Amino acid sequence: MMILIVLGLSSVVKAQSDVKIYSVRDTVPLWDKKYKSEIYWGFYKVDFKEKTIQSNQFSFRGGDKAPNLSNLFKEASTDYFDVLSATKIKVKRIKGTRTKRAWNDFATAGRTGGSPSQTYFIIGDTLQGKDWKLKYILDKELTESHN
Repeated sequence: MMILIVLGLSSVVKAQSDVKIYSVRDTVPLWDKKYKSEIYWGFYKVDFKEKTIQSNQFSFRGGDKAPNLSNLFKEASTDYFDVLSATKIKVKRIKGTRTKRAWNDFATAGRTGGSPSQTYFIIGDTLQGKDWKLKYILDKELTESHN
């Protein structure tokens, strides 16, 4: 009986560690002198079980109301990644395609958009992309509240 309880608890802990949320809070004067009081919040949610990654970001001024973090990734787009190594994951490239349409069909788009591949590095409690200036730190409070 005791073994079943221990195994059950270990599976719960493992399930909680599958989803991790990384965050960064920064001010814009590093990049631009025009918007000095603007605050940037960035979030990444990495789900290792489903192999998905989602991102969301907010920019607001010092006196504005803080954004609602309860439904942070509800409307965020989902990308699927491959694990390349213990510290490296990669979202594959999405190739844009052309669509055949009639000569008088202007409502249909002629091309669908693509996106380049993205490489992320997870070292310890940090998430960083290739050629990024910011490091996203593991937010333990958001990770626990999201699970």
